[in-house]
Amino acid sequence: GSSYTFTPTVNDTYILDGEAPVSFCPMHYEWEVGVPIQPVLDITADGLPAGDICQYGAVQLNAVPPPDPNVFDLTWTPAGQLSDATIPDPIAYPVTDTWFKLMVTSPVGCGQVADSVFVNVDANDIYSVLASASDSSICAGNNTPLQARVERVIASEDFNAAPSALWATIQGGAVNGMCGSVSGTALRFDAAGTRAATTGPLNMSSGASLHFAVRIAAGTVPCDDAEPGDNVLVQFSPDGVVWNTILTLNEAAYQNWTVVDAPLPTGALTAATRFRWTQVSNSGAGTDNWALDNVRITTYDNSGLTFSWAPGSSLNNPSSAAPVASPMSNTSYTVTVQSSMGCSFSDQVAITVEPAFDLSVTSNATICTPGTAVPLQATPSSGSGIIYSWTPANSGLSSTSVSNPVASAMATTTYSVTATNDIGCTDNALVTITVGQLQSVDVSASDLHLCQSGQSQLSSTIVSGAPYSIVWAPNDGSLSSTTAPSPIASPSATTTYSATVTETISGCSLSDAITIEVSPAYSVDAGPDETICTTLGHQLNVAHNVPGAVIQWTNGPLLNDNDIQSPTIMFDTSATYQVTVTDVFGCSVSDEVTISDPFDLLITPITLDGCEGQILTLDA
Repeated sequence: GSSYTFTPTVNDTYILDGEAPVSFCPMHYEWEVGVPIQPVLDITADGLPAGDICQYGAVQLNAVPPPDPNVFDLTWTPAGQLSDATIPDPIAYPVTDTWFKLMVTSPVGCGQVADSVFVNVDANDIYSVLASASDSSICAGNNTPLQARVERVIASEDFNAAPSALWATIQGGAVNGMCGSVSGTALRFDAAGTRAATTGPLNMSSGASLHFAVRIAAGTVPCDDAEPGDNVLVQFSPDGVVWNTILTLNEAAYQNWTVVDAPLPTGALTAATRFRWTQVSNSGAGTDNWALDNVRITTYDNSGLTFSWAPGSSLNNPSSAAPVASPMSNTSYTVTVQSSMGCSFSDQVAITVEPAFDLSVTSNATICTPGTAVPLQATPSSGSGIIYSWTPANSGLSSTSVSNPVASAMATTTYSVTATNDIGCTDNALVTITVGQLQSVDVSASDLHLCQSGQSQLSSTIVSGAPYSIVWAPNDGSLSSTTAPSPIASPSATTTYSATVTETISGCSLSDAITIEVSPAYSVDAGPDETICTTLGHQLNVAHNVPGAVIQWTNGPLLNDNDIQSPTIMFDTSATYQVTVTDVFGCSVSDEVTISDPFDLLITPITLDGCEGQILTLDA
């Protein structure tokens, strides 16, 4: 048709092509149609008509209603203090009281609109707070210490006036805005020769970082493009003589103002550290320009501040800078630090809680022979990819990295096994192999054969490397002690005595035995006493049960033989005869018998001697 009506939603070019009537000449028309600018723009800071923050803090800027950056050109100023100067809702980081302005322009000439917001910045020395955990991934049931470290500014320079006393020397640079700045002016380096800014000595014993904005030019005079190799070094020196490089700022990487955060190395943490920004080389005055702005030098300092952690229910002390966290599930902890001036800063640390497992291990065991192989077994309740580590390594283990090594301990050893699963959870278990040190037991006796009522001293020789106890058997009352190493035995019959020695720690035992033979209680009978008319020729007799007996009679001169069982009396006289019967071990038994002759004293003496023809007197 000859007309077309619509409401544009984007900026675009519309084209009409056709032919003229009659002549049929081609006709071509183009229209640039743009979305109209909204007539009113309202800028807020943290949702308010004006902002109020602490120095080094952040403020959220918003354009209401938000203009579409795909349709309009958005330009915030000052751009160096914004996260992004081309979006409707940047975050601003002002260090002094600042007006932030947004200009919204139609790229096709449909107008523009602007608004601004004021952000008041209160003095403050807290630059940031860093929340951290000793272990950000723990197993259920474990805990981890948290820590809040507050970074505070001890030296600051905005270069909006002459350089302060922070600087010991500035070579080849001057404060101006010829290469731009984050705000106000900056320290621009332009002279021939050395270009460097060097601080005086600072106490950085608790040093944290250097924060600064830098631009290494990429344009034309007065911001001449730095050539390759014309890099800027950030350095420190503990003595002002030897300089160490913290960062090398490549000339091609900082063509726009860029905020740099440089944590300090350990060597910079001294009581008199100097810092230096210096260019490696330049081609002379007016060339290879670079500029420095908003320098902040910080240390860690928690003094004079209050801390508040949340959630606090799983913390041992939510108001401490370093509480201990015992979360039961994944938890993000937020710490809020507040200064005496009412400025507060926050940070978060997340703790991941992984499921734990329990490790069981073979029960304790005892071996009585050193070197005996004992299979060990470690068993986790759950988990995968588990790695095992057994200690001590040089103690008879077949392997230190498997779940089931074999232990051949030569001495009592406690083995420790640590299991670690694929997510880092660990558990530990212990098993003790007790090795007996009892080597031998030898029992002896002072006498191996006893007569009735006899005694023998028993003795035990024991070789052991550990305390032990001894028990003798039988416990029938024939021993003076059943627990002494050398008791006295008084057996009434042949008895085997055993000594059992038990090691106190291991329970290992050895035994030895010895037999004490005891001659039985023999019986002997020499017969009844008798009175006979004549004893001459009377035969005595002993009855006994002594094996292998040796017989001995008294009054042997009156007998035909004194060592036989049935001797004959050779004289007619009254006498008492005692007989003793002895076995092969020397045990004896005795009895006696009296044989009486009633006429024994009728004629005295009984025997007379004389020569032939000699007269002898007989008496009756």
